[in-house]
Amino acid sequence: MERRKFIGTYQGDKPREVYATLQLMPKELKVAAPEIRNVPKKIPERSNDMERSKTKKSVPVIDEKPEPEIPDEEGLTPKQRIFIMEYLRDFNTTRAAMAAEYS
Repeated sequence: MERRKFIGTYQGDKPREVYATLQLMPKELKVAAPEIRNVPKKIPERSNDMERSKTKKSVPVIDEKPEPEIPDEEGLTPKQRIFIMEYLRDFNTTRAAMAAEYS
């Protein structure tokens, strides 16, 4: 193709220059475009028999909201009262929160 002046000379890692267009190229050098066929996809036979294909739908989880705690005459809820009593025992807030079941 270089001898027929369709493309330029070799220039190392640079691309060659193209001098020919599709209108100027001879018929024997023109490449026909590949024919595109719409072929349905083949499904493997064993895909229907696999255990993974049997999907299990998950049941939605319903979050139960705890009942609101009603403060007593001093303004403390039972959870707060437990926290205070546990904190006064050893002055450890983390252990007191765990004992009062705070998240």
